[in-house]
This record gives sequence, structure tokens and C-alpha cells, in this order.
Amino acid sequence: MLGLILVGLASAYSIWSFACLEANVRKARALGLPVARLPVDANNVFWILFQPHFYSLLDRLPIRWLSYRWALGSPVSINIHVADPDAIQDIVTRRGDFQHPTAELKILELYGPCISTVKWPDWPRLRKPMATPFNETIMASVWAESRRQTFGMWASWTKFADAGIPSYQRDTRTLSLNVLAAVGFGKPYDFRVSTEPSVDEIGEYRDSLQTVLDNIILLLIVPFRVLQIVPGTWAKIVNAAAADPDAKGVKRGLSVDEIFGNLFVINFAGHDTTANTLAFVTLLLAAHPDVQAWVAAETEAVAEGKPVEEWDYKQMFPKHNRCRAVFYETLRLFLPVPALPSTTSDHPQQVTVGDRTYTVPVGVNFTANLRAMQTHPQYWSNEI
Repeated sequence: MLGLILVGLASAYSIWSFACLEANVRKARALGLPVARLPVDANNVFWILFQPHFYSLLDRLPIRWLSYRWALGSPVSINIHVADPDAIQDIVTRRGDFQHPTAELKILELYGPCISTVKWPDWPRLRKPMATPFNETIMASVWAESRRQTFGMWASWTKFADAGIPSYQRDTRTLSLNVLAAVGFGKPYDFRVSTEPSVDEIGEYRDSLQTVLDNIILLLIVPFRVLQIVPGTWAKIVNAAAADPDAKGVKRGLSVDEIFGNLFVINFAGHDTTANTLAFVTLLLAAHPDVQAWVAAETEAVAEGKPVEEWDYKQMFPKHNRCRAVFYETLRLFLPVPALPSTTSDHPQQVTVGDRTYTVPVGVNFTANLRAMQTHPQYWSNEI
């Protein structure tokens, strides 16, 4: 009997999903866009985990997928993917017309509201105090601490010259995290290679943040109240992610919850994106020794024989054109943020893609597909 009930519920759910899917596909076709069906919600947790394997299968099919615009119809929503540079520029600059999909980004509010989840009317209030510290003064501190951490990493790596570096990806994460801790929170740490045991006190800022970032998917998916009752090693994750539950904010400026929320987003976004980019740059330079020598020659010329301790940010950084070019090319091919999501606001919006203008209804999602734009053969050759 129970089996029949479960089969009936599964069948009813499948029929309802199929009906919603076809309704959204018809709406998408009415816009005049090429449409692809997706039988699950694009934000479904299991789909997010397995979609790379699904798309790798699509890449093997003898079908030409290249297009400036196409719509993805699912049982839950319509998502328009755009790879046209002019259209993307138009969308990201019209912040009042195309806003953050706040419902989907709510999972980032692990500690409180943040600049990534608030709606446009409230966005300037959060942006002002966050943008103020990012200036040339703090960049000089970033330069100095990055230089110190890099030499610590280099000294550690020379010990593994014969056996090989255990994990360059983990080491670039450590470097990125140490710079954030020193510059952002006044907590300097010496570089420690990934194979070295932890010697810091339990509860230190860096180790707590590292634990949170290493388990971010778990923290974003599983409700915090559930994690609190799970025993064993997960207790460390809960303790690292715990904030003051009694902290109360004020209405002007940023509330305490908003301060915690934005600090988390800055560390989450700034740490992983920087660490991954450094990892890709390191790997690419190792694979292309000619480019490595090309960049090194520029650094030697810019340094003018000065010892490393005297390398000055204002004098040297603007002259590193080759180094900047390597980072730009790495970010083009291995961008840390492959797409920018948005949704139409409270009335239909017009978007021009190529030589056509589309009127998009309220509630339709947009995805500025940066990876497609930055590798599209019309703008880029296959050469790196």
C-alpha cells in the first residue's frame, strides 16, 4: 500500500513538473529565442553537483551549441543566457532594471544580510562603507604582505624540489587567507605549507575561517540548526561558523548582522577567487617556461637590482605589464566567476542582443555567461 502511495506521489510530481516545464518552454519560445529544456530546476542542489558531468556529455554530441542568446526552460523558471558583450554591458549597468536574484542568493546570508543579497534600493547603503577601505593605501599593505607570504611559500617549496610540491592549490589558498587575515583584520601569520601540522590556538581567526570556507557547501545547504545537533567532527564546523546570536543592530548604517554578513562574503568571495587564480597562474607558468622567463625578465628590469625588501608598490606595480597580461589571460580562460545572475524587476524590460530587441517579462532570470563571452571564437582565437 505504501509503495503504491509513493509511486502515485512520484507520478503526480513528474506530471506536474512536466506541465510546468512545457508552460515555461512556451513562454520562452514566445520571446523568439532558441530554447533548451532542463527537466530540473537550475538551482536544484543535486543538479548543481552533477551538471558539469551533464554538460561534458553535451560537448561530445555533434551539435553546434554556439549562440549569443538562448533560453533555458525548467519546471521552475525561465533563464535567458547571454554571451553578447554589448548586451551584458547593458544588463549589468541597468541595476534598477535587472537586480540580484535575491531569493536564490539567500543562502549566502550565513551570518546576516550582505551586499550580494539586498535589493537595489538598499544596495548603496551597504556599498558605501564596504567600498571605502579599498584604496591605494591598503593596496600598499596588500603588496607588502603578499611579498612576505610569497617568499615564505617559495622557501617551503624549495624543500620539495626533488619530491614535488604536495599541493600548490592548498598553498595558494593559505597565502590568500594569510594576506586577508593580516590586511583585513590585523592578524599576521607566517606561511605554513599544507603538509605542516597546525600550531595555532583553537579558535584563531584564520583557522576558523579556513574551516568555514573548506566546508562552505555543507554550511550553505544544511540548515545551521541541523548542524548544531550533529555530533562528532562536524561540531568543529559548527563552532567555527558560530556568530553571536544576541548581537542586535541599529537602523542607521550597518547592523551587526549586516557587518557579519558582509565580512563573510568579502572573505568567501575574495579568498577563493584569489586563491584559485593564483593556483591557475602557477600551473600555467610551470607549463609554459617561456612565458615564465618572459615575466621574470620584466621583473628583473623593473626591480633595477634592488633587494626584494625595497620593492615599492607605487614604483613597481604599474610597470608590471607582462605580469598583468598573464593574469588577464588566466582570468579570461579560468575565470573565478563564470556567470552573473540577474532578474527583471517590477516591469518588462527591453534587451538588445545583436540586431534584435527582446521584451522580457517580469520575473525572467538572466545569466550573463562570461565564460562563453570570453572564449567565443568570434572574439578570441584558440591560441593562448
